[in-house]
Amino acid sequence: MEKDGFTKQPYTFTPTKGQTFSIVLPGHGTEGYKWVLATGMEAKVVGGTGQSRPGVKPAGAGIGVSVPQVFDFTAAGPGESTISFDLIQTSDVKKLSTENRKFTVKVP
Repeated sequence: MEKDGFTKQPYTFTPTKGQTFSIVLPGHGTEGYKWVLATGMEAKVVGGTGQSRPGVKPAGAGIGVSVPQVFDFTAAGPGESTISFDLIQTSDVKKLSTENRKFTVKVP
């Protein structure tokens, strides 16, 4: 199961317990920015490290195009949790308040 942060909010996942899911956010690496986990998750609902891995460069993308950032999680148990990401400048860890993505996870 995968959701992308390229489309309009709100974003909602409804995975079953034990199911893994990924959140894909637009890449900004070549511009000196990256997505970071902004808030903690309800550990009883969502498991994961909050670390990202590089996604796949879009087909036909030219030189200098950033690859998406992918965050992997697991539905740990029943409940609801919000996962929030901020876009920060990597050189001085400055948050860009205009760039934020929030995802709601509802595990039955």
